[in-house]
Amino acid sequence: MAKIKFTYNTETCRYEPVILKPKHVMSNIAGFLGVSLMIALGITYAYHSYFTPVKETRLLVENHDIKAQWDLLDHNITSLTDEIKQLEIRDDNIYRTILDVEPIASTVRQAGVGGSDPFQDINTSDTRESEMVLNTYKVLDKLKKQMYIQTRSYDDLEKILDEKQRMWNSKPAIYPLNYKDIRRTGSGFGWRSHPIFKRLKFHSGLDISAAHGKPIYATGDGIITTTRYSKSYGNVVYIDHDFGYETRYAHMSAFTVKEGQTVKRGDVIGYIGSTGWSTSPHVHYELVHNGKHIDPVPYLNKNLSEEELEKIIEASNEHDLVMDY
Repeated sequence: MAKIKFTYNTETCRYEPVILKPKHVMSNIAGFLGVSLMIALGITYAYHSYFTPVKETRLLVENHDIKAQWDLLDHNITSLTDEIKQLEIRDDNIYRTILDVEPIASTVRQAGVGGSDPFQDINTSDTRESEMVLNTYKVLDKLKKQMYIQTRSYDDLEKILDEKQRMWNSKPAIYPLNYKDIRRTGSGFGWRSHPIFKRLKFHSGLDISAAHGKPIYATGDGIITTTRYSKSYGNVVYIDHDFGYETRYAHMSAFTVKEGQTVKRGDVIGYIGSTGWSTSPHVHYELVHNGKHIDPVPYLNKNLSEEELEKIIEASNEHDLVMDY
């Protein structure tokens, strides 16, 4: 049963029931709704002023993570750019200088910058973020090309180094005898007095005396091209070292190699003797470069001290120590 409201009538001094007219009801409802609306608006304003919606909060967190990752990516790109630059500097100024190779041209280092834009078809708006993404694509593409060029450069340098190493190993560069086995160094390269005919004759090598049977060594890597007996050279061995170099070892008592055999620097190829036109046990050592005889003494620098080399140079300049003819 609905409650009935009463009001006190001062004229009749009695409580009388309140009869609400329709307009009063409507006014009350409107007032209630108005107050409710004001409260709702206040709550909404306060919520948006002091609280962040869950969805917006999630987006803010994601944007913060993306920015942190972007900053890290930008830092890594900058570091990678610096590292590639250092690799290029070391490549041009150290590795290629040591190997006596021309540095890579700057136009090649630019990795094909210019020409048509490979990213022109990428659909981007005019926002700052889109421009950053596009620029990052371009930087990464350039770095990729630069790394490819640097990798190819290292491949080329590896091949050059292998060839240089082969040349260094092949180049005649050691004394053909153990220095302790040497009795004396005879006449060197140049015009010398002939021991028999007593007249000047060009001496095309270096005479090195040692006891009969002492080992003779290959002075560089190469291939044996000649092992034979010669009336003048006696038992002789020729070695082709490639790169235009050839060495010859004469007057051996015997040789231990055969034609076509590959030898390494320091391998024993024969033994001291006095075969052919020889006045005493020794080896006559010749060095030929591009078909022309050259003085072998300046090349004897791999297994001798400076003092030992000076003694050999001094002895090789003597005119009266020719041991063959």
